[in-house]
Amino acid sequence: MLGCLRVFLFLGIVALAAIAVVVFFASRPGIDSSDLTEIAPSDRARSELDARLHEIDDLINQSKQTGVPIPIQLTIEEQELSSKFDALSGPRFFMEFGDLRTQFKENTLVAGGTMTIGRLEFPFRIDIAIRIESGERELRLIRAQIGQVFLPGPLRRGLVGLAERSVDAGFPRPPIKVETLLISEDSMVVSGSTRG
Repeated sequence: MLGCLRVFLFLGIVALAAIAVVVFFASRPGIDSSDLTEIAPSDRARSELDARLHEIDDLINQSKQTGVPIPIQLTIEEQELSSKFDALSGPRFFMEFGDLRTQFKENTLVAGGTMTIGRLEFPFRIDIAIRIESGERELRLIRAQIGQVFLPGPLRRGLVGLAERSVDAGFPRPPIKVETLLISEDSMVVSGSTRG
Protein backbone atom coordinates (compact mmCIF):
# COMPACT_ATOMS: atom_id res chain seq x y z
CA MET A 1 0.00 0.00 0.00
CA LEU A 2 2.80 2.41 0.94
CA GLY A 3 4.63 1.52 -2.31
CA CYS A 4 1.52 2.39 -4.34
CA LEU A 5 1.26 5.74 -2.57
CA ARG A 6 4.91 6.49 -3.34
CA VAL A 7 4.36 5.68 -7.03
CA PHE A 8 1.31 7.99 -7.21
CA LEU A 9 3.21 10.74 -5.39
CA PHE A 10 6.17 10.35 -7.75
CA LEU A 11 3.87 10.41 -10.84
CA GLY A 12 2.10 13.50 -9.45
CA ILE A 13 5.41 15.33 -8.98
CA VAL A 14 6.55 14.35 -12.48
CA ALA A 15 3.21 15.56 -13.96
CA LEU A 16 3.45 18.90 -12.12
CA ALA A 17 7.04 19.35 -13.28
CA ALA A 18 6.05 18.59 -16.89
CA ILE A 19 3.16 21.10 -16.68
CA ALA A 20 5.50 23.73 -15.21
CA VAL A 21 8.00 23.21 -18.09
CA VAL A 22 5.24 23.45 -20.73
CA VAL A 23 3.80 26.62 -19.10
CA PHE A 24 7.29 28.14 -18.94
CA PHE A 25 7.99 27.59 -22.65
CA ALA A 26 4.42 28.44 -23.70
CA SER A 27 4.72 31.84 -22.02
CA ARG A 28 8.04 32.67 -23.76
CA PRO A 29 7.88 34.87 -26.85
CA GLY A 30 8.73 32.69 -29.80
CA ILE A 31 6.09 33.31 -32.44
CA ASP A 32 7.66 34.11 -35.81
CA SER A 33 5.36 36.55 -37.61
CA SER A 34 7.91 37.76 -40.15
CA ASP A 35 5.89 36.15 -42.96
CA LEU A 36 2.77 38.14 -42.01
CA THR A 37 1.84 41.74 -42.71
CA GLU A 38 0.18 44.00 -40.16
CA ILE A 39 -3.52 44.44 -40.89
CA ALA A 40 -5.09 47.31 -38.98
CA PRO A 41 -8.59 46.52 -37.68
CA SER A 42 -11.35 48.79 -38.94
CA ASP A 43 -14.83 49.35 -37.51
CA ARG A 44 -16.09 50.08 -41.02
CA ALA A 45 -14.73 46.80 -42.42
CA ARG A 46 -16.25 44.86 -39.51
CA SER A 47 -19.66 46.52 -39.94
CA GLU A 48 -19.64 45.78 -43.69
CA LEU A 49 -18.96 42.11 -42.97
CA ASP A 50 -21.63 42.08 -40.25
CA ALA A 51 -24.17 43.49 -42.74
CA ARG A 52 -23.41 40.74 -45.28
CA LEU A 53 -23.53 38.06 -42.58
CA HIS A 54 -26.91 39.44 -41.46
CA GLU A 55 -28.20 39.05 -45.05
CA ILE A 56 -26.99 35.42 -45.04
CA ASP A 57 -28.78 34.85 -41.70
CA ASP A 58 -31.99 36.21 -43.25
CA LEU A 59 -31.63 33.77 -46.16
CA ILE A 60 -31.03 30.89 -43.74
CA ASN A 61 -34.16 31.79 -41.76
CA GLN A 62 -36.19 32.13 -44.96
CA SER A 63 -34.93 28.74 -46.13
CA LYS A 64 -35.87 27.12 -42.78
CA GLN A 65 -39.42 28.48 -43.08
CA THR A 66 -39.94 27.43 -46.70
CA GLY A 67 -37.84 24.26 -46.69
CA VAL A 68 -36.29 25.33 -50.00
CA PRO A 69 -32.48 25.64 -50.29
CA ILE A 70 -31.31 29.10 -51.39
CA PRO A 71 -27.97 29.57 -53.18
CA ILE A 72 -25.52 31.85 -51.41
CA GLN A 73 -22.14 33.37 -52.14
CA LEU A 74 -20.07 35.32 -49.66
CA THR A 75 -16.75 37.08 -50.20
CA ILE A 76 -14.82 38.05 -47.07
CA GLU A 77 -11.91 40.44 -47.39
CA GLU A 78 -8.81 39.94 -45.26
CA GLN A 79 -9.28 43.21 -43.33
CA GLU A 80 -12.94 42.39 -42.64
CA LEU A 81 -12.18 39.02 -41.05
CA SER A 82 -9.23 40.42 -39.12
CA SER A 83 -11.42 43.25 -37.81
CA LYS A 84 -14.16 40.78 -36.81
CA PHE A 85 -11.62 38.56 -35.03
CA ASP A 86 -10.08 41.59 -33.30
CA ALA A 87 -13.52 42.47 -31.89
CA LEU A 88 -13.23 39.29 -29.77
CA SER A 89 -10.33 40.88 -27.84
CA GLY A 90 -10.97 41.28 -24.14
CA PRO A 91 -11.89 39.06 -21.19
CA ARG A 92 -13.44 35.67 -21.97
CA PHE A 93 -14.17 33.22 -19.14
CA PHE A 94 -11.01 33.02 -16.99
CA MET A 95 -8.66 34.47 -19.63
CA GLU A 96 -8.20 37.60 -21.71
CA PHE A 97 -7.42 37.78 -25.42
CA GLY A 98 -5.51 40.60 -27.11
CA ASP A 99 -3.90 41.58 -30.40
CA LEU A 100 -6.13 39.13 -32.28
CA ARG A 101 -5.42 39.07 -36.01
CA THR A 102 -6.14 36.89 -39.02
CA GLN A 103 -4.43 36.81 -42.36
CA PHE A 104 -4.99 34.96 -45.62
CA LYS A 105 -2.32 33.10 -47.53
CA GLU A 106 -2.97 30.86 -50.53
CA ASN A 107 -5.61 28.37 -49.22
CA THR A 108 -4.47 29.07 -45.66
CA LEU A 109 -6.00 31.01 -42.78
CA VAL A 110 -3.57 32.28 -40.14
CA ALA A 111 -4.89 33.40 -36.74
CA GLY A 112 -2.84 34.72 -33.87
CA GLY A 113 -2.71 36.93 -30.83
CA THR A 114 -2.12 36.68 -27.11
CA MET A 115 -3.97 34.88 -24.35
CA THR A 116 -3.49 36.09 -20.79
CA ILE A 117 -4.23 33.89 -17.78
CA GLY A 118 -3.51 35.56 -14.47
CA ARG A 119 -0.16 37.28 -14.92
CA LEU A 120 1.07 34.93 -17.63
CA GLU A 121 0.80 35.96 -21.27
CA PHE A 122 0.78 33.26 -23.96
CA PRO A 123 1.33 34.35 -27.58
CA PHE A 124 -0.26 31.95 -30.06
CA ARG A 125 -0.50 31.28 -33.78
CA ILE A 126 -2.60 28.77 -35.72
CA ASP A 127 -2.22 28.10 -39.47
CA ILE A 128 -5.09 26.16 -41.07
CA ALA A 129 -4.99 25.01 -44.69
CA ILE A 130 -8.55 24.72 -45.96
CA ARG A 131 -10.01 24.31 -49.42
CA ILE A 132 -13.37 23.00 -50.58
CA GLU A 133 -14.08 22.46 -54.26
CA SER A 134 -17.16 20.68 -55.59
CA GLY A 135 -17.94 19.64 -52.02
CA GLU A 136 -14.56 17.88 -51.62
CA ARG A 137 -12.85 19.11 -48.46
CA GLU A 138 -9.11 19.44 -47.83
CA LEU A 139 -8.25 20.43 -44.27
CA ARG A 140 -4.87 20.46 -42.51
CA LEU A 141 -3.67 22.05 -39.30
CA ILE A 142 -0.25 23.25 -40.43
CA ARG A 143 0.80 24.94 -37.20
CA ALA A 144 -0.55 25.23 -33.69
CA GLN A 145 1.92 27.12 -31.52
CA ILE A 146 1.72 28.69 -28.08
CA GLY A 147 4.89 30.57 -27.19
CA GLN A 148 7.75 28.20 -27.94
CA VAL A 149 5.55 25.08 -27.73
CA PHE A 150 4.40 23.47 -30.99
CA LEU A 151 1.60 20.91 -31.19
CA PRO A 152 3.18 17.76 -32.71
CA GLY A 153 2.06 16.48 -36.13
CA PRO A 154 0.22 13.33 -34.97
CA LEU A 155 -1.82 15.37 -32.47
CA ARG A 156 -2.62 18.02 -35.14
CA ARG A 157 -3.77 15.29 -37.55
CA GLY A 158 -5.85 13.70 -34.78
CA LEU A 159 -7.60 17.00 -34.02
CA VAL A 160 -8.36 17.56 -37.71
CA GLY A 161 -9.71 14.01 -38.02
CA LEU A 162 -11.93 14.53 -34.98
CA ALA A 163 -13.24 17.84 -36.36
CA GLU A 164 -13.96 16.28 -39.77
CA ARG A 165 -15.76 13.28 -38.27
CA SER A 166 -17.84 15.59 -36.06
CA VAL A 167 -18.92 17.72 -39.04
CA ASP A 168 -19.63 14.62 -41.15
CA ALA A 169 -21.77 13.23 -38.33
CA GLY A 170 -23.76 16.49 -38.22
CA PHE A 171 -22.44 17.91 -34.97
CA PRO A 172 -22.48 20.80 -35.32
CA ARG A 173 -24.70 20.87 -38.40
CA PRO A 174 -23.76 23.97 -40.42
CA PRO A 175 -26.80 25.86 -41.76
CA ILE A 176 -25.04 26.16 -45.13
CA LYS A 177 -23.96 23.33 -47.41
CA VAL A 178 -20.61 24.65 -48.62
CA GLU A 179 -19.71 23.63 -52.18
CA THR A 180 -16.70 25.93 -52.57
CA LEU A 181 -14.38 27.64 -50.09
CA LEU A 182 -11.27 29.19 -51.58
CA ILE A 183 -8.74 31.48 -49.89
CA SER A 184 -6.53 33.78 -51.93
CA GLU A 185 -3.97 36.30 -50.70
CA ASP A 186 -6.63 38.92 -49.88
CA SER A 187 -10.07 37.27 -49.74
CA MET A 188 -12.03 34.15 -48.95
CA VAL A 189 -14.93 33.09 -51.18
CA VAL A 190 -17.63 30.79 -49.84
CA SER A 191 -20.44 29.50 -52.04
CA GLY A 192 -23.11 26.88 -51.59
CA SER A 193 -26.71 26.83 -50.46
CA THR A 194 -28.78 26.98 -47.31
CA ARG A 195 -29.95 23.60 -46.03
CA GLY A 196 -33.70 24.40 -46.22
